[in-house]
Amino acid sequence: RVPVLGSYQKSFGQSMHLALQYILKQHMDRSSVKQASLFDRPNTPAIEKDSGLLVTLDEALEIFKQNWIDEWYPNRTQHDAYFKEGAQAIIAYHKRWSDALPNIVALEEGFDWRLGEHSIKGKIDRIDKGGGGGWEVIDYKTSEFKEGKAPDALDKEQLQMYQLALEAKGKKVTRLAYSFVRAGGVELEIPLLEGDDKVKFEETLKRRMDEILISEFPASPSSFLCKFCDFKNICEFRK
Repeated sequence: RVPVLGSYQKSFGQSMHLALQYILKQHMDRSSVKQASLFDRPNTPAIEKDSGLLVTLDEALEIFKQNWIDEWYPNRTQHDAYFKEGAQAIIAYHKRWSDALPNIVALEEGFDWRLGEHSIKGKIDRIDKGGGGGWEVIDYKTSEFKEGKAPDALDKEQLQMYQLALEAKGKKVTRLAYSFVRAGGVELEIPLLEGDDKVKFEETLKRRMDEILISEFPASPSSFLCKFCDFKNICEFRK
């Protein structure tokens, strides 16, 4: 494996994911809701909305501080700006969850989806129980939220892959959404795959994984792509 340098964007994203996960985990512990694998418990209980968030704002901010990763920031000014933005996001989420607590089923739920000869493994940030009894897949996103901007293809595919992975285990998925951290939890819904689109999606995934196994990946440098590439500092073809 080629070593990859870190980035402050990744540090920020991981910090926020951990903080939000552990805030809700502490609530679950205090609610005496012990999480088992979603796939091992067909009737996994959800946390009812009227139970209220059992984590104070001070506790939530302390969890954020304890899970803050201060690596790879180019300077103290930028570090402090991101730390402040992260704290403001935690305050916004705390208010959102205090006003309307989601019916949480699972946090950081792992899956191993067998697709033909291939296996896709991953983790889902949060799974809630929807009003109709199905599962709602929520993924935290730390990129900037732009009002009215349609999700790009890769964003759709990530959550739609989660949908099919859950459905392969017999779970009913009724909603997919990104929760934008820097916008205080504003959600953007992603359309569910239906009918023949599910088969087409699976075939596309299989084809891509087959290509990965047999293909070489020649360099395709450009001044734009190289700017964002994790390997730009060690690549002989960089521009």
